[in-house]
Amino acid sequence: MKSMLFVFNRFAGNKRMWTHMTDVLNTMTEEGYLVSTYSTQSEGDTSTIIERIGMQFDRIVVAGGDGTLNEAVSGVLKLNSPPPLGYIPVGTTNDFSKNMNLPTELTEIVKIACHGTVRPCDTGSFNGRSFIYVAAFGAFTDVSFSTPQSIKNLLGYSAYLLESVKRIGSIKPYHITVQYDGKELTGDFIYGMVSNTKQVGGLKHLPPGNPQLDDGLLEVTLISPPQTLAELEHFSRSFILGDMVSILESPMLQTFSAKEIQLTADNALLWALDGENGGVHKIAKISAVPRAFTLVFGNS
Repeated sequence: MKSMLFVFNRFAGNKRMWTHMTDVLNTMTEEGYLVSTYSTQSEGDTSTIIERIGMQFDRIVVAGGDGTLNEAVSGVLKLNSPPPLGYIPVGTTNDFSKNMNLPTELTEIVKIACHGTVRPCDTGSFNGRSFIYVAAFGAFTDVSFSTPQSIKNLLGYSAYLLESVKRIGSIKPYHITVQYDGKELTGDFIYGMVSNTKQVGGLKHLPPGNPQLDDGLLEVTLISPPQTLAELEHFSRSFILGDMVSILESPMLQTFSAKEIQLTADNALLWALDGENGGVHKIAKISAVPRAFTLVFGNS
């Protein structure tokens, strides 16, 4: 019988999973695994337990939100030849899971975590700290980690939207120089992100195009300040409502792909990494780390 380390964040999302924990564990057993479970006790716990004992298992599975997955990957990256990582998304937005072709029914998601398609994934490095799918600054950046967990549990994604509405009037530009793969641009931006995903903040096709998770490239998205109050209101409304047509057609938006990016701001910026507080930085050195770990995807 194969062995599994199952790490779960019992505070994530609306806790719908925890009422079905016996079904989850039974499914893992039916799929041929002897399961060792660990309930996280504090921030950073997921990474610590995986780094400490992860190599003893044939598979690691984590359940939680994007922040839990970030911690899990951080732990996996510290292992030599780590086992595949399965993910059961039970957070508020679960942005990264939208890349994984997962079913909607919980038992089927658990089966995928046990026996899905194992694929390599890139990660990003941000001033030496790893992130899975996005490093962002500017407007709405801190909404994901500043909104109280109790409100997120109660309202789900709507909690983010309500908090974003409150921030519209305080949006301000940041003067930044961006150097990437031998090129450079300088300008004022109200938002920026470096990502490895097909969806951010619940918005499909942002960044635009068809980003690949294992191509050794990161996508850079920059949003310039509006020229008029009406343009600000229009763009903010489109962003909050998920009107991707308006967003992608906006002259405020520019995107490109790169392997190495450095952003230098006139003043230190607050960054979010995978929806969690990434600290305040004046210089952000960001690079793609190709095929850094293996993740279990839904069967395509």
